[in-house]
Amino acid sequence: MAVPGVEWAIWELMGTGTERARRKAASLGRICRRWAADGERGNGCPAASVVPPAMMAS
Repeated sequence: MAVPGVEWAIWELMGTGTERARRKAASLGRICRRWAADGERGNGCPAASVVPPAMMAS
């Protein structure tokens, strides 16, 4: 279960090349994996179909 907007954000952070951005990307990746694992167990986020404004494509 992948969220394209989140994947894009992770790749963009990794691409900046700064240590801080890499840490933030790793954190976001861990959060995303935990969320996906919860969804597979049936504890999905009630707002899973809602896309935060920051993640919407322009």
